[in-house]
Amino acid sequence: MNKIKKLEELLNTQVIVELDESIEEMMNIIDSKKNAKEEEKELEELEELKVYFEDVLLDIKSNKLNENDAVEILAILDEMSYEN
Repeated sequence: MNKIKKLEELLNTQVIVELDESIEEMMNIIDSKKNAKEEEKELEELEELKVYFEDVLLDIKSNKLNENDAVEILAILDEMSYEN
């Protein structure tokens, strides 16, 4: 499987799904707190990250993403998974 297909599969089956779950979780936390500035900031970052990865998927679908970009994004995702 080439890196672009691997990235597309990973984004569709794991990354965006996990981001959606994290966004929903964060929204529930914000709803339950009166002063949730930190959580609101984190929610904004999660939403921006989701938009970025959705844009990557659009680039893949329109053949605008090259193999090198896919390798770089996969490396970033790998680093992110180790940070959590």
